[in-house]
Amino acid sequence: MKKSSRIVGLLEHVYLLILRRQREAVCNPVAPAVIQHCPARFVGLQPLEDRVLLSAAPVLPGIKIVDTDMSNWRAQVLHLDFDGAEDVDYNGPVTVEDIDVLAFDAPRYLASQEQVIHVSGTINSDTTWGIVDGVNRYVLNGDVTVADGATLTIAPGVEVHTPSTSYDINIYGTLLADGVTFSGDATDIDVQNGGDADISNSALPWIGVGNGNLTLTGNTFNGDRPLRIWDPDADVSGVSGNTYQSADAAVLLDGTLNADQTLGVLDGLSRYVLDGYVYIRNGSTLTVTPGVRIEKPNSSYYIHVYEGSTLNATDVTFASTVNSSSDYVMLLYDDQSGGSNGTLTNVTFEASAAGSEPVLEIETGTNVTINGGTVLNLQLENASPTVTGVTFADADPIYAYHASGLSGFSGNTFVDPNAVIHVSGTINSDTTWGIVD
Repeated sequence: MKKSSRIVGLLEHVYLLILRRQREAVCNPVAPAVIQHCPARFVGLQPLEDRVLLSAAPVLPGIKIVDTDMSNWRAQVLHLDFDGAEDVDYNGPVTVEDIDVLAFDAPRYLASQEQVIHVSGTINSDTTWGIVDGVNRYVLNGDVTVADGATLTIAPGVEVHTPSTSYDINIYGTLLADGVTFSGDATDIDVQNGGDADISNSALPWIGVGNGNLTLTGNTFNGDRPLRIWDPDADVSGVSGNTYQSADAAVLLDGTLNADQTLGVLDGLSRYVLDGYVYIRNGSTLTVTPGVRIEKPNSSYYIHVYEGSTLNATDVTFASTVNSSSDYVMLLYDDQSGGSNGTLTNVTFEASAAGSEPVLEIETGTNVTINGGTVLNLQLENASPTVTGVTFADADPIYAYHASGLSGFSGNTFVDPNAVIHVSGTINSDTTWGIVD
């Protein structure tokens, strides 16, 4: 056992003995038979003269009670120095020399919070989070919002820790961070519509962006969904040169596209996972470039092209990862407001291991051409697309509802020799059912 441990144990024993004797003297000044009332515990502070308790500490002023109402002590903040010291002399009721006082070690539930700066609320003017007297750790106590027109600059060497999934860092203005560590599995940085974030040489799990501007260079991401785009109109052209540690890293995607946009391999990340509905509206065009893989993890999520809008894709994979034996729509060309448009070239539709097939649905008034690639489940509703050189890999590859025409089919391959075309609905115009390929 260390010398300091034996001394501490001795001091504890001495003080317990002194307090017990003191209480006996107060509660029983004459004899036990006359005891009327005795406090069960210590309820106040006795005045203390000035003294040096530890040789490593300054002179402590005498403690004097100026308010005997102890309830008024609540919510008071005491700042204490718990750095520890070596070879300390203790001058109390007993004198002990050469004590090593260990630095304060917080209980497990307060670990790593000995020296932190707590932050929350709205930042309305330019603010810098830097290292303050050696303290570099900022911990969120609630949401932090950078308002429009304000800039939050986080200095190199600072750590920003988010301890709860309920706390977000919302950027409506500007965030500048270089050499910063964003820690905590709950870290949630959201660049809102109109916001700007420029983060470099930092470590973080992920970042989300709406219709804002995102510049990321030289960062290390440790999350499996490091980039989350909830508005396809977001400007992510400044994302490059980052490291993604997870082998399963992918970009989450959802929201509404209102202007022309290209969806390509983003900083080496080719996988996009739908995190909700993706709407292509208001005459906009989404162009998906070669090498991209778009996954559907939820039966409800899909890409919806309508209102005269367009989706073009070349050498792209649309994959269902839904754990179900049922088939769900992956890509819908809608007939609302005059229909939608698109050209799919060498596009592959891929089923999940559970057998859930991604459905390609084309509705009335659309102008869609499919050239090459592999399709599992094509559903037509009053639609007559041009389909050439496609491999249909399922035994039930085509469902034709109402007056859907198949005259535009040519040069396609049906893998299953017993493949059938399913038909139903009302035919209101001249239609021919013939041999298809």
